[in-house]
Parts: sequence; structure tokens; C-alpha cells
Amino acid sequence: MGSAGKSRYLPVGIVSLVVFAVLASPGCRKPSSTVDPKTKRKIDDLVKKLTDKNGDVCVSAAEALGEIGPAAIPALIAALKDKDENLRSSAVLALVEVGSASIPALLATYRDNREDVRDSAFMALYLICPSPTEESLRVLLETANSIDNDMRVCAVALLGRMGPSYWSTSVPALVKALKDGSTRVRCVAAKALGGDQWNWAIGPVPKEALCALIEALKDREEVVRNSAAEALGELGPVAGEAVPALITILKDKGTSAHSYSYAAYALGKIGPAAAEAVPALIEAMKGKDESLHAPAANALGEIGPAAKAAVPVLIAILKDKSISADSYCWAAFALGKIGPASIDAVPILVEAVKGKYKDLRRNAAYALGGIGPAARAAVPVLISALNEKDRDTVVSAAFALGKIGPAAKEAISTLVEAINSKDETVRSYAAKALGGIGPAARSTVPVLLNLVLKDKSRSVRDSAAEALGGIGPAVKSVVPTLLAVLKDRDKNVRRSATDALCAIGPLAAEAVPVLLKDMKNEDGDIRTNAIKVLGKIGPAAKVAVPALLVAWTDGDMVEAVYALREIGPAAVSALIAALKDKDDDVARSAAIVLGEIGPAAKEALTALAEALSKALKDDDKIMIDIARSALDKIKGTTPRLLPQRSAKEKKISD
Repeated sequence: MGSAGKSRYLPVGIVSLVVFAVLASPGCRKPSSTVDPKTKRKIDDLVKKLTDKNGDVCVSAAEALGEIGPAAIPALIAALKDKDENLRSSAVLALVEVGSASIPALLATYRDNREDVRDSAFMALYLICPSPTEESLRVLLETANSIDNDMRVCAVALLGRMGPSYWSTSVPALVKALKDGSTRVRCVAAKALGGDQWNWAIGPVPKEALCALIEALKDREEVVRNSAAEALGELGPVAGEAVPALITILKDKGTSAHSYSYAAYALGKIGPAAAEAVPALIEAMKGKDESLHAPAANALGEIGPAAKAAVPVLIAILKDKSISADSYCWAAFALGKIGPASIDAVPILVEAVKGKYKDLRRNAAYALGGIGPAARAAVPVLISALNEKDRDTVVSAAFALGKIGPAAKEAISTLVEAINSKDETVRSYAAKALGGIGPAARSTVPVLLNLVLKDKSRSVRDSAAEALGGIGPAVKSVVPTLLAVLKDRDKNVRRSATDALCAIGPLAAEAVPVLLKDMKNEDGDIRTNAIKVLGKIGPAAKVAVPALLVAWTDGDMVEAVYALREIGPAAVSALIAALKDKDDDVARSAAIVLGEIGPAAKEALTALAEALSKALKDDDKIMIDIARSALDKIKGTTPRLLPQRSAKEKKISD
């Protein structure tokens, strides 16, 4: 029910772009299956190249086999059973290139006696399954009902990989699997119905999936109940409906510490929507069973300010000299996450920063940072902590000072001294702290600029760039220098200058004309960096919209999408025009960006409705999902849960 794993670090809108790019790739096409002697010889030659020591040769051979299509499957399945691990890996790549036509043969191979062969088959299936053909989907559904436990586990895991276009088929099958006689199958079904794949998907979570997971919290086997709780946690705030059932688990005296941890984890991931669980979590913190303190404190911290009722109990733990260091640290963590409402804890946290124990000092300092400006009374102690020899203490103190913000301005000179440390982590956090203090640290701009351009550590350069963005108007003076550095021969220096300009954002508006020229540079890296900065400048870069649309079709698609989304309403007219582009990628990308712009793109509603109508007519499932999602986002009515669609709508969309 999700997209490829490599997309996990991108925001949802851009992930949607990656999803349809993958679905449109050669691996998802259905090549001709005609086999003739010439083709067979070609297949045999290409399979041999899969073992070449040159990786590029292997990849090229795999891609060529993918283009040949189903005719190459028998030879690749044979290669999948070879003892040569490298050949098996290359065969997986080639089968993925062939696409969903490989699924039946791979499922048959999954029955092999050798574990390494089964692992290779599963890897290929896992990568292919987001976009199965109707035939391969049918085979998967049949396999989900196999009498062989291993086969059912495999099929259920793969059904969990399918995108929203297949949910009307895959979700009911997974719900059914939650009632399977095999404990292992039920666990896998729970993880498939939950899991972080929903966070990447185009569209909200089906109501049916949520209800089934809540019911699974009552399963006769603890391991299944725990899997269901974990899955609900991965769903996050959308699983708010599960909170009462999770609270029941917390209150049940028969609940093991292990199961308590899973339920508390889920409540923490659900976040503020789990506020009604706070009293039950407080009871655990009051109890003598310290094995429950960590999960309960973590959940309270993740619930955040809505857990402020827990502050007195957490302070009491800090005062209890008989409590373990672990419980102390978790209580401090929760207080920091609860934030300013934990102000009454500042005095005892300050004392802890002065204490003998490193772990307690570090956690207390982080907690003070979480409390933020309300912890200004801690500034003198934190400044002293910057002079400690212990790196972790120094780093946590710098973190706290940055979060306290302008009220920590007296720490500026000591933080500048810390920037001279030989330890890159100390330099990094000291730079971040100066950015957190803000305009009051404007005198440090030259120091930070020097870090951006010359420090050997990437993390330090990144932190200094971020800090420049936090200092405010005073950084406008360094914009010309950063623009000049965008063309530096050293790629790392260019990247750092780009990061700094991105952090400065709208204050770098004067750079737009120069950046537009850079977009025409022959060096692709320079072009990409210019696009990134234009996006961060935002609406002030609206004159760049036409150039960004050109960049979009010239290979800088992802960067251009980011930039257009950040420019926002000023880009809407051009995006509406792009919805009618002959290039499907451009049209789909335009729909994604319009959805990301949200209600401010309301003038695009008619054009998106027309695009949806065309997609339904053309049976373009990718565009159907994207256009529907964009329409919902612009209307501001995107449901957090997706109810089952009516038979009529299923008929239209399927």
C-alpha cells in the first residue's frame, strides 16, 4: 500500500511524483512475449553478463532483459536459483525490470527449499508489487488463501505493498488475513494494514483497515496484539479512534510490560489526539514498576503540551532519590517535550545540570531546551556547562541555549569560543545555538559565513548555514558573497552556499535575477542549486515560474516541483496550463503541486476536475489518485480516513 522504499525521505507531495515516475518506468510496462531463436540467444548472452565484474555491465544487462520482457523470465528464474549470490542479485534487478508479469513465476519460486532463493524471490516480488497486473493480482489473492503458511505470509506481505488504486481489493484481503489461523500470517497482516507505507501513499487510510487493527488488539495471541498496536502507532494521528482500546490495554492488570510498551508506543505516535490517555499514563509513572516508566514517559512526551497534567508527577520523580537514572532521564525527556507548561521543573533541572552524573546533566539540559524561553533562569548554569570537558554536556547546553532563544544572548561570546572547538559536534551545536538566539547574534555573521565556506565538516557547514537564516535581516549583507560562491569549483562549497541562501530564504530576494541566469548554466549542479534557492525565496521569486516550468521538463523535475510549491499561489496559472501538457509526467506533477499549494489554488478546481474526468476515461489510475487527492486538498476537505467506496464509485475508478 505504498511506494518504493527509497522515497521515504521526501515529503508526501514529492513522493507522489516519485511514485508515478516509478509506475511509468519500463519495469511496469508489458513488453512482447514472443520468443524466437535470436531472442533466446540474446537472453542467454545477457544472463551471462549479469555476473560481470563491472557493475555498469550488470545493470545494463538487467535493463536489456527487462525490455525483452516475459520471454526472459524462465532464464532469470533459473539464474535466481544459482548458487552465485551476485548472479541472484542481478537476476532480481532484471526481474524487477520485466515487471509484474514476473509475479506468478516468482511466487512459484518462493516454494523453493533453499532459503537464499526464497529471499531473492521475495525481494523481487517486494519491489514489483506496488503495481501488479490484473492477472498477477489474482494470483496473489489466490496465494493468500494457500494451505501453505509460508506462501500466505509472502502473499499477505506483498498485498501490503499495493498502492491506493488496488485498496478496494487488497484491504479486504488483508482484513481477512487478520483472522487467519496462523499467528504469523495475522502479524504480517497487521503490519501490512498499518506500517509507514500509508504515510507515503497518495490518499488517506481506509476506514476498514483502522477498524480491523483495533479489533486485532483483542487477538488471543499477545504477539498479534502487539503487532496491531505497533501498526496503529505507525498510522499516527489518523488512528485516534484506537485510543480507548489502547487505554484499556494500559489499565488491564494482566497486560505484560512488553504489551504495555507497544500500547504506549502507539499512543505516543498518535500524539495530542491521545490526550485522554494521560491519566492512565500518569498512573504508570506513579507506580513502583520502573519497567513501565520509559514507555509511559515517552508517550507523555510525544503527546506534548496536552500532557501537562503529568508535570507534577514527573517533577516528583526527579526529586525521588531512590529512583533509577533511567527513570529520571525519561521523566526529564517528557518534561522537555511537554514544553513551557513544565516551567515549574526548571529549578530542579538546573540543579541536575550542576550535578555529578553525565547522563542526568545531559538529559536535564535537553529538557530545559524543550521548555524553551520559559527556562531563561537556567542560562547562567548552561553557559557554565559550555566550559565543561565532557562533550555531551557541552552539546546539550548549546542545544538548550539555542532553544531558549533571544533570552540567552549573554551566551553569545561563550558560544563563539565553542565554535573554535576541535570537536565538530560541539562546533555544529554552537552554530545552531547562535541561530536560535537570532538577531541579537548578528555580530557573529562573519564567523558563521566562515564556517559555511571553510569548515571541513559537512554537519558544521549545514548548521552554520541554518544559523545564518535564523539571525535575520543582518545576513542580507552576505548574499552577494554566497551568490558568487554558487559557482565555486568545489562542489561541497557550492552546496553549503546553497544551503545558506535557502536558510536566508525571502531575505535573499535580490538574488533572483542572478539565480535565473544560473538556471541556464551548463553545469547541472549549478542549475539545480539555483532552483532550490528560488523555491526557498518563495513568492518573491514568482518571476521565475516560466523558467521553472522549462526546468521541469528538462530533467530537474523534483527540484522544480519543490520550488513551484514554495512559490505558491503565484505559480497557479502556469500550473493550470501544465495540466493539459502532452507529457503525462508534467501534467501529473502540476496536479501534485496544485494539491500541495492547497486552498490558495482554488482557481485550479475546474481544470483539475477536467483532468480527473480525462483520467477516468483513459483509465489512468495514477492520475486518478493524484487528481482526487489534489481536489480534496484544495477544497480543504481531505478526509483523514477513507470510507469504503460505493459500488458505483468502485465501478468508475476500477
